[in-house]
Amino acid sequence: GEAMYRRGLRVYTTLDLDIQNMAQEVAARKIAEYGVPNNANNAAVVILRPQTGEILAMVGSVDYYNEAIDGQVNMALAPRQPGSSFKPYVYLTAFEQGYTAATVVMDIPTTFPDPPNEPYSPMNIDMQYHGAQTLRSALACSYNIPAVKLLDMVGIPNVVAMARRMGITTLTDDYYGLSLALGAREVKLLDHTYGYSVVANGGHMAGQPVPAWERRPGFRELDPVAILLVEDSEGNILKQYTQPEVRRVVEPQYAYVLQSILSDTAARAPAFGASAANLVLPDRPVATKTGSTNDNRDAWTMGFTPQYAVGVWIGNADRTKMNRLLGSTGAGPIYHEIMLKLHEGLPVMEFQRPPGIVEEKVCALSGQLATDHCPHTRTEIFVEGTEPTGYCTMHQVFRVNRETGRLATVYTPAELVEERVYEIYPPEAADWVRMAGIPQPPTEYDPLPEEGSAAQEAAILRPAPYQYVRGVVEIAGNARVPNQAVYRLKYGEGLNPSAWMTIGSEHGHQVDNGTLEYWDTTGLSGLYTIQLSVVDHNHAEWLANVQVTVDNEPPQVKLNHPYPGSKHSRSDVEGAWFTIQVDAVDNLRMDRVEFYLDGAQIGMSTVTPYAFKVMLTDVPAGQHEVWAIGYDAAGNSAETEHVQVTVTG
Repeated sequence: GEAMYRRGLRVYTTLDLDIQNMAQEVAARKIAEYGVPNNANNAAVVILRPQTGEILAMVGSVDYYNEAIDGQVNMALAPRQPGSSFKPYVYLTAFEQGYTAATVVMDIPTTFPDPPNEPYSPMNIDMQYHGAQTLRSALACSYNIPAVKLLDMVGIPNVVAMARRMGITTLTDDYYGLSLALGAREVKLLDHTYGYSVVANGGHMAGQPVPAWERRPGFRELDPVAILLVEDSEGNILKQYTQPEVRRVVEPQYAYVLQSILSDTAARAPAFGASAANLVLPDRPVATKTGSTNDNRDAWTMGFTPQYAVGVWIGNADRTKMNRLLGSTGAGPIYHEIMLKLHEGLPVMEFQRPPGIVEEKVCALSGQLATDHCPHTRTEIFVEGTEPTGYCTMHQVFRVNRETGRLATVYTPAELVEERVYEIYPPEAADWVRMAGIPQPPTEYDPLPEEGSAAQEAAILRPAPYQYVRGVVEIAGNARVPNQAVYRLKYGEGLNPSAWMTIGSEHGHQVDNGTLEYWDTTGLSGLYTIQLSVVDHNHAEWLANVQVTVDNEPPQVKLNHPYPGSKHSRSDVEGAWFTIQVDAVDNLRMDRVEFYLDGAQIGMSTVTPYAFKVMLTDVPAGQHEVWAIGYDAAGNSAETEHVQVTVTG
């Protein structure tokens, strides 16, 4: 410092004065125009040249001299929550692990148990669920649930390592939770823009080496550059930046897939609609990602072309909440105007496709190779070696009897058979498929034709084959052979019983689709065969068998959440809801869990972890009682304890 005053040092910075002044002017004007009226009093902007790591502009606040907004705090260097603008680090990690832009993640109600904390049930910003989402559409539309699932799939430590490698200096803790995917941990705008500039530069970080005393294992090895030259009054050069060091941080192919997704305006359209205008340029591709925090304290728009990387943050230095300004509506207009002005008169540059990228035609729903049954297909890019090899399994053809609505068999008359394509989802999506009303194939087959006449003369019609039963079971069917003498029923363990026990007594009457006998299954458990034997006066015997599973043991159910006496606020920043989460296990097979609030059933789940979100907008303030009932496949049920919770305005 002293040398500066004594020797008159000259410092040449990388800042481009025209660009700096332009960015400062745009940020100040827009904040005055729509920021201040929405309680957003400040903004910060960083503009980098990706090929060199040079800082061309750094706007730390809209007014350095305004104490009311802490104008002298450089918000470009202040750690803040990045919201969804953090997601690219998650997706890059996934691409490195072999996931692709066509990998499908289910955007459905999802609960991650997190003991001893309450379960983590992320929500999308539109409070909707969108079903099967490819990683391209999930990232472009910035859906939260797929991002959290992806973080869970690729591993939190791997994403932290990726963010550190890409330039984020603030992730210094040892442990992070799943909310990391949604940008719950703070980053600096300068670091974040530097990370995006690495993607802009095809996975290569450019800059100057981090000083030895600041180096930390696993963190970035280069810094962005602010000083080009320092000389004293005699013209002696004390420090000079001549050319950047360049490190490959991510393979160019993965960077290219991310460039492709973030610049895909069509993929973004379902979520962003008209506000997407702030995220694009009229004459050239630009990669853009927004970020908003659900407490309305921070809004971001981050992005790049091959020529420039730009990061914009708006909010308040003292963390006061803004009105509802999202990344696209809050930071987007500043970003858009700066991008327009930066590229005036510049040649249009496309993102350069590196070698090792292949294209495949895939089903838009499943991301697998398209078949004739897939209604929507797209040509997707893949890093060579990660392209799908299997054909679409989500669009499946079923042969259905038009009249009965049942599955056709070889015996169904050909003129009644039609082929129908159904969307088949993974088992975890069963609840969502039911809620969304997606047509599913029939589960029953057309009945088989009567073989001779015996099948119809001696038949067990109920219970159905392999049905789960309990308690006293009605056995119904036919016992009506010509010249009939008696019929009797028996049961034995397993598929081919070695020993039989009789059910009831011999019967001398005929039965036509009616009750044959009542079978008390108390004390039995497991797979049994029931046999009907009908005998005529000539001692000829007709037999009919059916296998069933007996289960008389109720499931074990436990209410994990909410906790007794817990309070839930409508103005909670994490979203106005609480999750009912139940552990339910059965000795044989669970069927469903029903959720109850104040005496009324409010939901049901057939998949673990059995959970349901109670939206507080639907619940008046005050005391409420919560419980659940679990049912196994046989219909045995068990009820959880009843828990009192309080909802506050």
